[in-house]
Amino acid sequence: MSDKIIILEHEGTSYIRNGYHSMNPDSVLVNGRAGVAQSCPGNAMWLMVHGSIQTLARITAPANELVGWVLKPEYRDVTTFPVELGADAFRYEYDEDEDDHYTPTDPAAVYKSVFYEKKFQQVQRDPQPLEFIVVDRNCAPKARPEDIKVDFPASLREYPETWHKHPVTIDGNALFGRAATALVEAARERSGDFVVTDHRNIGTVTLMGYMHHEPKQSEYKVGRRTVRRTLTKSEFKIMELASGTSSYTKSADIVARGLSGSNWADLESKINGFIDLVLSYIKPGSVRVCDCCKGDGYIVTVKP
Repeated sequence: MSDKIIILEHEGTSYIRNGYHSMNPDSVLVNGRAGVAQSCPGNAMWLMVHGSIQTLARITAPANELVGWVLKPEYRDVTTFPVELGADAFRYEYDEDEDDHYTPTDPAAVYKSVFYEKKFQQVQRDPQPLEFIVVDRNCAPKARPEDIKVDFPASLREYPETWHKHPVTIDGNALFGRAATALVEAARERSGDFVVTDHRNIGTVTLMGYMHHEPKQSEYKVGRRTVRRTLTKSEFKIMELASGTSSYTKSADIVARGLSGSNWADLESKINGFIDLVLSYIKPGSVRVCDCCKGDGYIVTVKP
């Protein structure tokens, strides 16, 4: 079963199906804004929003974060242990033979975690993005009586060959997979100028460039010895592509999210447009050495 949230639209209002997500109006961000969703009168399974929905997210509850350790009151007058320690003062190491599973990170420390209490503070977590699909743009929700059955269109049920005439979608992970494959293949064809750091298992690929520039001196220490090199080629990050469900969407330059089309031709055009945007970073002339820096900087000129 798809975990995407079902969206209906009708006469300027969008309807969000609640379902197993158990959302309430106060916990939903619509297009980055809170407080715009409201309960749908007469139907508790739906929320409603005036206007169309571009992004949807759930506001997450604050989390408790360990910020330090505080000496318990009963030990303050009988020990010389520090009253407060940092969050990294102890590391967790499970040992079934020991009652205390926390070990001081300072090997010379004589105090133990049993003398201390954990100190927490609440931190606000980022909203959780929610994937959704608009299944109808001219339909308001209506509860179906249990004794009523639905006859789905025979043209699609009996003749699946006509699928390309119907509304279709591609989710963010599938779109990311197509774009990532295209980027890796394009970089392989120009391996002297580009390389891709491929981490598709965690939903991200990074395009790196090799820039040829004027000779530049570089030096670094190896023990007491100083090694000097003359560089005429440098590696740098150009662009990061991420799936919409990846944990790296904030650092990414391009995020692949789901696309919808009124039919396959419409969706295929949108998919190709997205892939063209990704590949625009690798087209000839898209990257060049900065004329002022002469090798310390570069300029990315993307032409979607």
